Amino acid sequence: MKYLVIAEKPSVSKSIAKVIGAYRQEDGYLEGGDCVVSWCLGHLAEYAAPEYYDERYENWRFEDLPILPVEWKLLVHSTKKPQFNVLRKLLRSKKFDYVVNFAAESHVDRSIENPQLFLMTNILGTQNLLDAARRAWVTGKDESGYPTWRNGVRYHQVSTDEVYGSLGAEGFFTEKTPLCPHSPYSASKTSADMVVMAYHDTYKMPVTITRCSNNYGPYHFPEKLIPLIIKNILEGKNLPVYGDGSNVRDWLYVEDHCKAIDLVVRKGVEGEVYNVGGHNEKTNLEIVKLTIATIRRLMEEEPK
Repeated sequence: MKYLVIAEKPSVSKSIAKVIGAYRQEDGYLEGGDCVVSWCLGHLAEYAAPEYYDERYENWRFEDLPILPVEWKLLVHSTKKPQFNVLRKLLRSKKFDYVVNFAAESHVDRSIENPQLFLMTNILGTQNLLDAARRAWVTGKDESGYPTWRNGVRYHQVSTDEVYGSLGAEGFFTEKTPLCPHSPYSASKTSADMVVMAYHDTYKMPVTITRCSNNYGPYHFPEKLIPLIIKNILEGKNLPVYGDGSNVRDWLYVEDHCKAIDLVVRKGVEGEVYNVGGHNEKTNLEIVKLTIATIRRLMEEEPK
């Protein structure tokens, strides 16, 4: 089976590779190296080098995409016909079984500064991917006039629990929690989810959605809270805390997130939404204090 992973950050590419290469090997699902993972990345080609995965993971292979001369944002999120045609040709020629869309503008503060960028990337980009997959996977029409689909294909949308709004001092979001976005970022992700479900209802497209809590882990993008705190501590700068620091978020390790996505893609019910959390609810201020304490402990244990 073939995954096309649309992503821009190395934390995603390395984690999903580890999941598919090692996690599936453990549960006996992957046999004989029959899983192919391709990255629509462009400017992160160094992280998608076949040598990296060959040295670390067994029973999987990487398939290079020389057809992609442009960055993923230009390819996936452009309204220009030439780039969109490249994406359509890619899906048809490589015969991917799964398209997993991690790609998004995801920084709340930047969404406040430039909301249009978030609307174009997160909504239009999702629609472009959906339409390219639809054109590649539809095989005809049934007796009712609905499209028929190639067996075993699925589009998976990686979303966020921020579509539900803010978490209170107690409780959890569920899949039945009303959607209540409060920023251009979360509004754009909510809209993208609705577009995905519209394709499912209108075209009977096989889709699933996961909504995750805050991710953390290796290779995290430096603008995010935990790596930014670490960077500022080491550089002797002030530590950023949004508002009074009382905002509560659940924190999820990136590899656990990828395991959940892999499971939903393979075994999830078409048209369903799945929340993915870590049961680690903490305020932003608690995260800042925990990070400070952890760095202090590490520096005392290993001062060099």
